[in-house]
Amino acid sequence: MISNNIWKERFQNYTKELTKYLRYIFNGHLVFVLLIGMGGLAYYYSEWVATLNQDFPAEWVMSVLLALVITVSPIQTFLREPDMIFLLPLEKELKNYFQKGIKASLILNSYVSILILAALMPLYVQVLNGKFGDFLYLIAIILILTFINMKMRWCILKFQYKSTLYQDWMIRFILNGVFILFLVTKAPYYLLLVMCVIIGGLWLAYEKMSRVKLLKWERIIELENKRMMRFYQIANMFTDVPKLRNKVSRRKWLDWILSFIPSKHGSTYKYLFARTLLRSNDYAGLWLRLTLIAGFVMAAFPAVWAKLLAVILFLYLTGFQLLTISKHHETKIWLQLYPLRPQIIKKSITELLTISLVVQGFILASVASVFSGILSALILMSGSIVFVFIFSLYMKKKL
Repeated sequence: MISNNIWKERFQNYTKELTKYLRYIFNGHLVFVLLIGMGGLAYYYSEWVATLNQDFPAEWVMSVLLALVITVSPIQTFLREPDMIFLLPLEKELKNYFQKGIKASLILNSYVSILILAALMPLYVQVLNGKFGDFLYLIAIILILTFINMKMRWCILKFQYKSTLYQDWMIRFILNGVFILFLVTKAPYYLLLVMCVIIGGLWLAYEKMSRVKLLKWERIIELENKRMMRFYQIANMFTDVPKLRNKVSRRKWLDWILSFIPSKHGSTYKYLFARTLLRSNDYAGLWLRLTLIAGFVMAAFPAVWAKLLAVILFLYLTGFQLLTISKHHETKIWLQLYPLRPQIIKKSITELLTISLVVQGFILASVASVFSGILSALILMSGSIVFVFIFSLYMKKKL
């Protein structure tokens, strides 16, 4: 009874929390921009797939992407820090609670797997001579594989050392990738049977080894907090999130960037927010991730207009999300003691983000020059500068 009541209460609170912030997210104009961008990319993707021949390594693309999604497959437990004190003595009685968490996570992870497989089906049909009718057959196997991976991940969470988690992740990723590779290339059935025996044997071994072990509550709660923080970071782009926790890293090796900021009275806020941008994982990590993803897009898209659309989309996503840096220090009262006009804050943030976006545009144009030539890079750089100029006007108004 305690297990069922706790699960019901936690799940209801989670749904309520999710719904509260999703209202702000789906009311924002960012969704409209994303829909346009995704529609354009989907159209270009379909046109690109039609040009592929048998030499394209579609089986490797499908194996890596699907194996990555299946291997990650997070498990939602909704545990909190106080549970280490109040629920720890009831661990054995909470078996039903954790089983419900695995079932709920399976539904969410299966939805993601279905979306990825649906996106890869045109590639499967065009290059590997498959049929769209194989979708149900493939998704059934993918869902079974996802469930087995989640059960193995739950077992491995009981082990002491973090290195065990990394080793398990790598082993499961390789096994999942090989299994899916055999599956999409229609390898002989005995090879698939061998992989089933290996994966099943590994699962049984995990179950046997973890049977005498207890849960590592600190690790599970840490993973749960990280999962919620990722959602709060997205929601923070649209509204204030009081529960959002910022993680800061020293990053001394980036201090040379700050040497370009002059040491004078008017550069106080520019130095402060530049430090914040470099040290905070929320901003530096966001800029780096979007730049890397956009770099892969520059390498994959041959058409200049598609590259330009992608560059503008990623610059907008980066700039719009980095705007939240303006609220990073608003709760620190001592900043109000600075003998500086408040207008300098807006000017400093605008200049800092403008430079960040121009640097990002230059990096993407440089990547495009390697694959499409100097002319494409000049077009992308010019488009980036024009967009950043327009976006800087929007930033001044927004701030």
